Amino acid sequence: MRRAAKDFPFLVTRAYADRMAKGDPADPLLRQVLPAAEEMLAVPGYGDDPVGDGAAWQPPACCTNTAGGRC
Repeated sequence: MRRAAKDFPFLVTRAYADRMAKGDPADPLLRQVLPAAEEMLAVPGYGDDPVGDGAAWQPPACCTNTAGGRC
């Protein structure tokens, strides 16, 4: 669970949290956002790059063609 929580932070608005049933670990709203250890399991047929475009990603480049050579 700790690894899942690290990769999938628990971030919701106060209004969303107020709609959750307090003390109910099976609350549907909580289950939508609570990281689960099962999310870290390897499943055949699923991967980190579901559409296969990960290899085409490039980090943003710094342009040096501007006045003064700044981005």
